Amino acid sequence: MRNLWHKISRPGLFFLLLGAMLLYMSAADTLTSFKTPKSFEEVIAGDVAIGDRIEGQVPFLLDSFAVEQTWTENRSTGSVTPKKNSRYYYILPTKDGFVGLSIGSASAAEARKLVDQSYGYLAGGKEPTAEVTVEARASRMADDLAAMFLDELTSSYGLSDREADALGAPILIEPRSFMTIRIFCAAGAVFTVAGAALLWRRWRMF
Repeated sequence: MRNLWHKISRPGLFFLLLGAMLLYMSAADTLTSFKTPKSFEEVIAGDVAIGDRIEGQVPFLLDSFAVEQTWTENRSTGSVTPKKNSRYYYILPTKDGFVGLSIGSASAAEARKLVDQSYGYLAGGKEPTAEVTVEARASRMADDLAAMFLDELTSSYGLSDREADALGAPILIEPRSFMTIRIFCAAGAVFTVAGAALLWRRWRMF
């Protein structure tokens, strides 16, 4: 066993594991990044499915159904930094129902403005002018978010439990920086190849 460990390149093993981790984290989104992006107009028309790449300006937004909060705990002192709202989840209407849209804190103010303008437009006002531009991927909504999403639809939008169930697994449109993801994927491939080469070289030497 000791001789076997001696034959393994530790840097090679590290690079191989690092590369594999980066590929695991970025491979699916990298494949999505090469798809032809759909616009939010297409999404609202009901042309959206899990795995789609979506880009453009969000024309309408309804209410927020969940907020993600983050905070930091210092274990040595027991102090906790105040909670911050880091992500907001909104309801986006489509021809066939509703989907969820995730918005980062940087776009939160414009998103709230777009919600107000959307309801004003539905009441006969002007078209929304707030600019919320998103580059995203359509994914299956996590179970905890899906429960809050469906609860909001039944409690605030008048859907019955049967109608909510008929929507199927809710879709969440999640922002993605596809250029960054491609860089991570390329780095993962390089680290994986380099790690495998170092492992093979060390193995042959001993």
